[in-house]
Amino acid sequence: IMEGKGVIAFLFGAASHLNHSIGQIFLRALRLIAVPIVVVSLILGAGQLNDVRSLGRIGFKTTAIYLFTTAMAISIGLVFANFLQPGRFVSKTVRDSLALKGSSLAQGKIDSAISPGFWENIVNIVPTNPFSAIVEGNMIQVVFLSLCVGILLSRIPKRQAKSILDLSEAVNSVLIALVNFLMKISPIAVFCLM
Repeated sequence: IMEGKGVIAFLFGAASHLNHSIGQIFLRALRLIAVPIVVVSLILGAGQLNDVRSLGRIGFKTTAIYLFTTAMAISIGLVFANFLQPGRFVSKTVRDSLALKGSSLAQGKIDSAISPGFWENIVNIVPTNPFSAIVEGNMIQVVFLSLCVGILLSRIPKRQAKSILDLSEAVNSVLIALVNFLMKISPIAVFCLM
C-alpha cells in the first residue's frame, strides 16, 4: 500500500512539473516574439509608406485610440472596484496590519525611485545602443528605432530598400505563423498555467 501511495505521489509530482514547464515554455515563447514582431511590423509598415505625412496621421489616430482604450479600461476598473468593493469583508485589524506592512515597503520604493523629468523622458526615447534596447526589451526605444528605419527605407530608392523590406516581410510571415501556432495551443498552455 505504501508503494502505491509513493507511485501516486510521484505521478502527481511529475504531472505538476510537466504542467508548470508547459506553461512557462508558452510564456517564454510569447516574450520571445514580442520584440521581433514589433520591429519587423513597424519597419515593414513604415517602409512601405509612399507618403511619410500619412505616418503622422496614423500616429495621431493610434495615439487617440490608445488614450481612449486606456481611459475606458481605467473607467471600467474604477466602476467595478466601487461597485464590488473588494476589500470590504476584511476586518479593520487585518486592514491596518496590511497597510502598515505595505506602507514601509512602498515608502522604501518611493525613496529609491528617481522620477525623470519630461525632457529626460524625451531624450530617453532615442537609444544609445540599438542592440541593448532590443535585448533589454525597452519597447519605446525599439518602436522609435523601428519607425526611424522604416521611414528612412521609404525615403531611399525602392530598389535599394527592396532587400530589407523583403527580409522584413519574410520574417514577419514566420512570426505570424508562430503567433498562429501559439494561439492554437493557448487553451492547453493556459490550462497548464492554472
